[in-house]
Amino acid sequence: MAPTARRDRQLNESLNQTCLAIGSLTDSIATTSCIVADATSEQAFSLEETSSSVNELASIAEGNTEHARQVQTKMVETRKVIGSVSKYLDSLTTP
Repeated sequence: MAPTARRDRQLNESLNQTCLAIGSLTDSIATTSCIVADATSEQAFSLEETSSSVNELASIAEGNTEHARQVQTKMVETRKVIGSVSKYLDSLTTP
């Protein structure tokens, strides 16, 4: 076999191996890309759930704040009533 033919055959074999290696790497990259995309989707879903939970907690905290204000108002009113009752009772017992 002529040296040129041998070199051509070796070059051809080398190119075939390189193509196979590139194809294998391309498959690996595609697989990794799918894995990363799935993980990113899962993270986005988790982040959305977390955001929803935070919003719900904020709403609950806002409701608790309003209830605390209402309790405070009722306590002020109750103190006034107790003060009035106390004065009335003092007036009944004072000659």
